[in-house]
Amino acid sequence: MLNKDQNKTTIHNSDDGTARRIGPPPEPAVLSLMVDRVKGQPHNTAFAVYEDGFWRQLSYAEIRHRSMVLSSWMIEQSMQRESRVAILSESKPEWGIAFFSIIRSGGVALLLDRSLTIGELEPIIKDAEPKAILTSATYLDKAQELRKRVTGIEHIIVMEDESQSNQYQSYRELKPNEGIIEVRERDWNELAVLTYTSGTTGTPKGVMTSFQNLIFEVDTLLEQIHLNPTETTVSILPLSHLFELVGGFLCTLYSGGKIAYINSLFPQDILQAMKDQSANRMLAVPLFFRMVKKQIERQVSKGPKANRMIFWFLFNVFAPISPVALRRLVFQKIHKEFGGQLQYFMSGAAPLDIDTEIFFDRIGLPIYQGYGLTETSPVVTVNTKEHNRRGTVGRALPNTQIRIANDGEILVKGPHVTQGYYKRDDLTAEVIDTEGWFHTGDLGIIDGHGYLTINGRKKNLIVLGSGKKVQPEEVEQYLEPSPLFKDVCILGLTHLDSLRTGQEEVVCMVIPAEDHLELFSDEKTLKLALENEVRLRCKVVADYKRPTSIIVYMGEMPMTTTKKIKRSDVRLLAEKLRRKNDA
Repeated sequence: MLNKDQNKTTIHNSDDGTARRIGPPPEPAVLSLMVDRVKGQPHNTAFAVYEDGFWRQLSYAEIRHRSMVLSSWMIEQSMQRESRVAILSESKPEWGIAFFSIIRSGGVALLLDRSLTIGELEPIIKDAEPKAILTSATYLDKAQELRKRVTGIEHIIVMEDESQSNQYQSYRELKPNEGIIEVRERDWNELAVLTYTSGTTGTPKGVMTSFQNLIFEVDTLLEQIHLNPTETTVSILPLSHLFELVGGFLCTLYSGGKIAYINSLFPQDILQAMKDQSANRMLAVPLFFRMVKKQIERQVSKGPKANRMIFWFLFNVFAPISPVALRRLVFQKIHKEFGGQLQYFMSGAAPLDIDTEIFFDRIGLPIYQGYGLTETSPVVTVNTKEHNRRGTVGRALPNTQIRIANDGEILVKGPHVTQGYYKRDDLTAEVIDTEGWFHTGDLGIIDGHGYLTINGRKKNLIVLGSGKKVQPEEVEQYLEPSPLFKDVCILGLTHLDSLRTGQEEVVCMVIPAEDHLELFSDEKTLKLALENEVRLRCKVVADYKRPTSIIVYMGEMPMTTTKKIKRSDVRLLAEKLRRKNDA
């Protein structure tokens, strides 16, 4: 439980089923929800996951019981307070059990991105020094390889219901000798979660998220979105990202709702899951919305001419002047494709283009866009049903301050701002000033009603339509040693694919080394060799970080007088070359 000398509260149910905060919590803040829900609705479904053709479900009581057993075993195995314990798994009920077990045992949850390669995970593991890795069977080989490479990993725990002989032992076979051990006390400002993001040099840095950060986010978000125990959230985003952990996972559980996991990015699979589970809401990234929009438009185009004309008349003339309820009725056939119960989407992690936002709004399925960063736990601003302004990322959460600096950078202050970067006070000082303002590196403006609009970024970070973020320097470090390259630059350019309008793709511009030109018979052969070299050297990074477009330039890379690449000039040059190639 939390120390009594701390000023803290917890979430409890009120008579109408909504969440409210009263008194000190009986257990660590993110665990109190399990106590409350088990008391009021022990047999209600907490998690459902689609596996092998059917939906597997676990209740609140079962989740809590399994977490108590596993955490008690971990404590018996000499798991120390604030020990880091990694989770390496796809989204499933066992991910939640792993998370709660770590918190209950007094540990810090190290959230690993399962899409990263061994080479990318190794420096994270070395820096965080976890005592154990809780993994699914899918990523067991990766966990075992990490244990070989990094000392100090005492346990690999496989989060599967059943053991596989000669392969692994199920976590459910790990029983504490002394029975259930009482939960360990946690301070309000104690570290709860450690999430690594890429630094400007390609070196990962651990963002520290405290219990106060998490509970502030959950509490204030619930004030904005008003969830209730009857609602179902379909989850398609990785739980290793705070956007899904807080907005999809913790907020839903605090409200007593159900989370349905579907580990597929195919729109047809996701739509079927929403039907099966009568989904009420879903968090997603802009790329998903554009894919679904394209699919709906494709279905409309296949219909008879008369039906197409009626649809577009209703969409362009009727919908803009009609209330949401009437739009839902008119486009009810589309709503049935989503299960008929879906009320809204929430979008984050990347900019949402205005055309997609308008499309879903007109068919009666609004997308509420928000803004945040891992360092802000993560939400800073959000649009809601009551307060929504198209083209913006919404208004600041309660008790959150936003300021626009003289150069246009967005500064943030509030209880959700990170404590800093793990073991890197120097990096922390670079982004959090002496007055507590976090410098986001993003540019924006705030209108007279408090709505924030993002205009761009000061930093070089590339934000993909999927929400994934790519640091150019990280990829460049693997390309620069090649003897075939004189200069190389990774940058984000607007995607040429119409499905990804307004989104960025990873582009590599490379200048060939002059002393290797004679090795190739013609320019075509040279370009092919350089493109193959880029792809080969980028195999060590995750798929999403690899360049999707490669530009071979026979001129000089724009440089400053100190021989630093002028990325803004390179961007202009690359765009010009792409237009020339497409002409």
